[in-house]
Amino acid sequence: MENRINKIIEGVNAGEIRLKDDIDPGFKAFEYTDGPDDLYIVHYADAKISDDADEERSIKVLFSERTHVKEIRKKIYNAENSGAKYEKIVALEAELLDAFGNEYGDQFDYDQVAGYQIDGGEIVWC
Repeated sequence: MENRINKIIEGVNAGEIRLKDDIDPGFKAFEYTDGPDDLYIVHYADAKISDDADEERSIKVLFSERTHVKEIRKKIYNAENSGAKYEKIVALEAELLDAFGNEYGDQFDYDQVAGYQIDGGEIVWC
């Protein structure tokens, strides 16, 4: 099964395996006390893990934020925690919105799967 999962991940990275578009993506955040959260977008891959027709198993793939977006979020975090003026924080938030607009592809790196999850189990990082 591990070989099949690797082929699915390679297929997603190459754009050969689609992400399910009938299910809205989710988000996964890992919180830190000394910095901004790591944020990932989570999609279901449109692929079967098993050849067994009776076995319904799902694979979710995680994509990380693009570096420039995370850097802006880090600036916001630092400004909020250093007592910066409200105007500065609002300006940084506007910069963040400009960085990715309304497109997930501008915010998250869809060129490389960061990790995957089978049937809601542990996340396996790539």
